[in-house]
Amino acid sequence: MRRVTAAPFVLSRCVGRWHWLCLIILLCTLAAPHPIYAASPSKEQALRAAVILGILKYTQWPEHVGQSKRLQLCSVGNPSSSSVFELKKDSLPKWKSTQLYFARWNNPEQYTHPGCDAIVVGPDIQEIPTLDGQSIHPMLICDNCSETLTKNSTITLELKNNRIQFAVNMDQAEQHHLAFSSALLELASACHSTQSKWKGCQR
Repeated sequence: MRRVTAAPFVLSRCVGRWHWLCLIILLCTLAAPHPIYAASPSKEQALRAAVILGILKYTQWPEHVGQSKRLQLCSVGNPSSSSVFELKKDSLPKWKSTQLYFARWNNPEQYTHPGCDAIVVGPDIQEIPTLDGQSIHPMLICDNCSETLTKNSTITLELKNNRIQFAVNMDQAEQHHLAFSSALLELASACHSTQSKWKGCQR
């Protein structure tokens, strides 16, 4: 059976000023009593959800999130992590004064709902309705989504060398008025941008 884990990737970078962020993801990984195997998808789902939670926590959100004191996470297209968020939706974390909420959709058209700050996109849809005309565009997180959707995703979860990693699209982040902590960017497997001001994950 193929082992899937994030622990070696995190441990290899868990030094210096990153240690507080690394520990959050690492503890979520080690919380499972057994290694994560492809034959045991629920454990991989839990790990993907833990990585997403770490990303959400260390993202600097637009002003309206702080004003409303709520961060609305949504999912569409049956992403791997959605069943974990659905199970834990009544006990999701609160960061400082901001409470995390979760909603799962069956209809891709609901993506245009203005109440979502981040949307986890799965493999069951091939395209996302346009958001032209909306003042607030949610951050897209690709979790096993189709390749055609990755270009519009700010975060893409990746399975590489049997490890769950994440890549960041800096152009999408800037377009959605998002900023990430330097520690979070140091943990990214890659950062992509068409702008010369970005050298990988650094300006």
